[in-house]
Amino acid sequence: MSSQKPIEYTMLIKKLKKTVEKELADSVNGIILYGSMVEGTIIGGESDCDLAFILKPLNSADESKQIISKIQKTLAEYMMDPIFSTLLDVTIIPYEAIPDGVNAVMRSLLKKGEVLMGKNPFEDLEINEEELKKDAFKMALNYYQNISRYALDTALVDFQEEEMIFEQAFMAIDAILGCSQAFLFYQGEEGFSKNDAPDIIEAKYSDVLNPLIPREAQAIRLGSSGDRSQLLDLALNYCAQVISVMSGKNIKLENFSVSRPYAENNGTMINSVSQETVETKKKIAKRSSSKTNKKKIPLTKIKSMGPKTRKLLREEIGINSVNELAEKDPAELAKIKGISMKRAQEWIEQAKQLLNGQ
Repeated sequence: MSSQKPIEYTMLIKKLKKTVEKELADSVNGIILYGSMVEGTIIGGESDCDLAFILKPLNSADESKQIISKIQKTLAEYMMDPIFSTLLDVTIIPYEAIPDGVNAVMRSLLKKGEVLMGKNPFEDLEINEEELKKDAFKMALNYYQNISRYALDTALVDFQEEEMIFEQAFMAIDAILGCSQAFLFYQGEEGFSKNDAPDIIEAKYSDVLNPLIPREAQAIRLGSSGDRSQLLDLALNYCAQVISVMSGKNIKLENFSVSRPYAENNGTMINSVSQETVETKKKIAKRSSSKTNKKKIPLTKIKSMGPKTRKLLREEIGINSVNELAEKDPAELAKIKGISMKRAQEWIEQAKQLLNGQ
């Protein structure tokens, strides 16, 4: 483990730990740092500061809701900070969920985590290989589903502006590297982070996956001036390729449905991909060319909303544009990690003003 952490990450950890000890000591049992900061592969300004909050034993569901709400309000301060909001990624784990309520991929990461407060309840846990494979498959499928929905839901959004091209690239790169990481977990690789995935795939798995795609995605993530216009197509095809290899089935993108989730049969993993002809790209083209559909305003037009928050809004409650944001209740947004009621109200008001000025 590398002890060299960029100063902004060190400041974030130090400040957040003090905040938890002062304001959440009666709710949080421990804090575990995991991911690239522990593996020593952190990329300053790009890598997340991944933290897990282990809650104390709770007496009821109502108490759990109250504590999670309290934590979210505390985290809202950090999510509004222009520097910390782009770095912080917190997972809240109820004490009662340990171990079976935490998926095997997360358990394997936390097992090797660095304890910042309390104890690590995952340190001595054994990770079942078959369970890890199943959860890694779910992880890859989830990335594919998210990027597919994103491609469909934003087909009416104008990507001509530079900021939207970067937004599209952010989502595509996240899917490509996330699927690569899931694939490596499935293969039983250990001691790596998402940042290592392109190197490992190129060195060991280039016979089954195209290593140039995660390599290009990583290069653009690090500031290369590569072609971002093709990244979404690359992400859709690459994620489908990863799932094909993991499932042992030759699945073509145009036959890949996101409507039916992962399933099991007698303990054996099966890929319950629909054989209905979905043709994702044709749907995108149809939506984009429709004269009856109104163009949507991208979420990048909302001030003080970063890419991680936009990603959360898409994945948690299906908001992909200003048009959809304007119709939401602030209370629904405030349920999402790190979003305060005040900030939700401000964003929705901004959305309404943008629509009225259309």
